[in-house]
Amino acid sequence: MITGRNLSLAFGNTQVLRGANIDVPLGRLVAICGPNGAGKSTVLSVLAGEQKHYQGDVYFGDEALADLTSRDLSRRRAVLEQSPSLSANFCVDELVRLSIPMELPPRDTDVMVCNILDQLGLSEFAKRRVDNLSGGQRHRAHLARVLAQVYANQTLFGAGYLFLDEPTASLDILHQIAVMKIARAAAQNGVGVLVVLHDLNLAAAFADDVVMVNRGETVAAGPVGQVFASKLLSQIYETPINVDKHSSGRLVIYPELQDLAG
Repeated sequence: MITGRNLSLAFGNTQVLRGANIDVPLGRLVAICGPNGAGKSTVLSVLAGEQKHYQGDVYFGDEALADLTSRDLSRRRAVLEQSPSLSANFCVDELVRLSIPMELPPRDTDVMVCNILDQLGLSEFAKRRVDNLSGGQRHRAHLARVLAQVYANQTLFGAGYLFLDEPTASLDILHQIAVMKIARAAAQNGVGVLVVLHDLNLAAAFADDVVMVNRGETVAAGPVGQVFASKLLSQIYETPINVDKHSSGRLVIYPELQDLAG
């Protein structure tokens, strides 16, 4: 399990995290939700080892994040940023293979890449340059890259964590659901998944646990059914929000729009 305790971070005079706490167990999908500017992506970047000047403690199991080298981190977690930059001169197949450690046998690598591209609907684009893809296709190509990394890590080193920062932001509803199903499947296969989401209904449908962040603080954390309550969400988002249960048993979250009637 990854644990983060009393995480604080400032950029200049702006305090972006104030004592945030979070756990990411293996085999569970944890969603970070909250308003714009709440500190969601910053929490993820601290846990992923991409912020060096934070205060507090982060542990991967019993290993302190501060003691891990870049190589250690690459073998323990894979990160999908909001705007991935690595792509320019690679085709999709090459991009995905770049993330897989050389220790994985070539045949296993071939099978893994083929399966992941198929899951993400990218098989027909395998030999296309990433910079010639649409925005949504490019985003899925980078998701394929980090999935390959985390599954290879799990195969070779026994555990893996997947960090996804707003992975559905540039996708249509079909591919939003496809991406979240893949993230859910990763958790069911023993990967610890941490995902930043704005869409509360996607979080309700796919997450095991949710961490609500507001003004840099963790204001609630726990199973989705406990955290997603009308009163709490209305306070955090500063607008009336309803939480109902669908006939399927899933929560449905929506704002009150009575003031727009008539």
